Amino acid sequence: MRKGATRNGLATAIPKYLSLTAILISSILFVHDRAELYKAEKEKESLKILAKERALEITEHVDTLDHKVRDWMKEHELSKFSNLTRSELRKVHWTSEVGGMIQEMRRAAIGEEAGGSSRLDQIKPLPGQKCVWRGCENPTQLTDQLIKNLEDEKRKRIAAAVSGKPVPKQGSASIGDLEQKMPDRIRIKGPTTDFSGNHPILALPQEKYSATSVSALVEGIYAPPMTGQSDGGAGKTCDGDFGIELMKRWRDLKAEFCSPLGQPSPKVGAPNKVSGSKIDCYVIQQTGHSGSDNMCSLENVVLDMAPYSNKDLTKKTMEDYKKTKHEDQAYMHFSQPVITGLCSVVGDKFNNEKLFPGWNKDWLWNGFKAVKDEGSRELACDVWEETPSMIVERDTFANMYHDTEDFWNVFLTMGILQLARDNTQILLADLYPWGPFKAIWTEAFGGKPPLTAWDMREKWGAKKVCFRNLIMGIYGPASSLTIMKKETKCVGSPLVRAYSDYVIRGLNMQAFTHAALAKPPTSVLVNYMARRSSVIWPERAFCDDRFFVCSEWSHLENRKLGRVVKNDKEVVAALQEMQSATFSGGRTMVFVDMDYNLLSFQDQLKTDCMTDVMIGPHGAGLTHQMFMPDRAVLIELFVDNSGANKHFHNMARWRGRGGNKYRPVSTQNPVNIDKIKDIVREAVNSIDITQY
Repeated sequence: MRKGATRNGLATAIPKYLSLTAILISSILFVHDRAELYKAEKEKESLKILAKERALEITEHVDTLDHKVRDWMKEHELSKFSNLTRSELRKVHWTSEVGGMIQEMRRAAIGEEAGGSSRLDQIKPLPGQKCVWRGCENPTQLTDQLIKNLEDEKRKRIAAAVSGKPVPKQGSASIGDLEQKMPDRIRIKGPTTDFSGNHPILALPQEKYSATSVSALVEGIYAPPMTGQSDGGAGKTCDGDFGIELMKRWRDLKAEFCSPLGQPSPKVGAPNKVSGSKIDCYVIQQTGHSGSDNMCSLENVVLDMAPYSNKDLTKKTMEDYKKTKHEDQAYMHFSQPVITGLCSVVGDKFNNEKLFPGWNKDWLWNGFKAVKDEGSRELACDVWEETPSMIVERDTFANMYHDTEDFWNVFLTMGILQLARDNTQILLADLYPWGPFKAIWTEAFGGKPPLTAWDMREKWGAKKVCFRNLIMGIYGPASSLTIMKKETKCVGSPLVRAYSDYVIRGLNMQAFTHAALAKPPTSVLVNYMARRSSVIWPERAFCDDRFFVCSEWSHLENRKLGRVVKNDKEVVAALQEMQSATFSGGRTMVFVDMDYNLLSFQDQLKTDCMTDVMIGPHGAGLTHQMFMPDRAVLIELFVDNSGANKHFHNMARWRGRGGNKYRPVSTQNPVNIDKIKDIVREAVNSIDITQY
């Protein structure tokens, strides 16, 4: 009985035990599943939080862009649109492109306006964008890319506001409008005699333009020599002071400052060190300047790029720039040598600080070290750079007059050293952003892509770079275009005309010159180069969150300009009315009042090339007369006691504007409208419509 009872008990207990075990296992599995599910939910929630955080970061940056755009609108008389919502703005079409890109970015990042279906990892590149979300380093980069896409064209796009039509501005016209108003300007496909005669560079095919040295393009090609009486300089003649002979004279002043030790580093299979280093400098006494000016060519030297990666140094440079209100420019001052060479200093060449003006002092007086020990570690480098590279520190980055000092100096240096566009690389070693003149650097002087200081840091990091040929360019304010303070007596520099052609050809604008017309036009384009306080400070307008961090300049608003014509609107209205007037010899007048702040540099240059009469108050904008036709007239209005400055008188004379082709007008402010009309009428009637 007991065995049976036990057997029966076991038979009953085992299923219960198994059932309990199954329940326990099921419970364990359930708990595990719930734990895994909970873990998955937490991970999912974390991902959602991360996605929202990133999306909010993007949104914040987009909002910053929105504010920038709205600020711009307020500054350019579009305030009636600046308070509209984005959807309202889209209804009036001002943001057919700008607003559309912002909306696309928001939809891609957040998904709200697309029904929540978009995900961060599904973001597609915006038009012209190089990175998508996962390819961008951070949210800022995505927004920065958008800002860069807009930067070059935002002025034109926003100006094309309501209903896709340009916002009406006093006297405004587009490039297309100008062409339509001047039907006599029939352009031809091939070069005219004027191309090959007075402007041979404009007739060159791209390959020859780029591969030919500046000296070969100019010397013996551009003629005749200058006219007038010498200004009493060391050049002894006008051409020796400001013409092609100046370039030759500067070249002949070559002097060795550091003689090579050892054999020059081989061009093939060069070791990661330099030898046979050499420095030749070209010290000159320019007409109109009491000091010495210099340019140096260094061979087989090491340049230490570490300062550009030194955040403390770059930060201090920018702090000093801001604290002194750009009196202390965005130049780094080196506390120890950054350039090293195996050579022996010649005599006391490096003992005279005055031979190294401006930033040349930082690079050569303070920044160069001659080493005599061939085994020195200081001669070692990480990489070789074979392209002749010219160091330039810009006098500023957003002023046509001061930037032209640097453009001219680069052109002149290339002529002195017999360099061509294709075999020269420009190193913009200051900490400035590109600014509005990037096109000149990249097109006219960009056979090898120019590098800003930030680009140099990105390319080389903190490496030491061996340069086959490193050139220290001419200090900006030492430019022979601007150094003369008194009125010049010299007229018609073929070198200045060649510079003008070189820039026009570099930007491929030769088709817009008078030399590209089938015959000289009878229409006379009058261009009012106004000065208006309509733009924000360039530090804010062109900041790029590199060395120029935008948040550091957000406090800057409209830049208040001096020498502004007080009755500007009345001047514009009066000159506009003159278009219907009758002029002698069948001449017709076309008037344009273009705000150059709203144009790309290419469109500025196009307008310059078509302009026959430029009128405006003394200011940097008058530098644009360099690119006007040979027959053109410059009228400079000296308002607010600005008549002491002779910059544009001299530049106009050297460009060939002799006699009444340069007309200085001292005037009260507000200006006398009738007087202005008479001056413009005389200028239009004086244009020789039989010449280009």
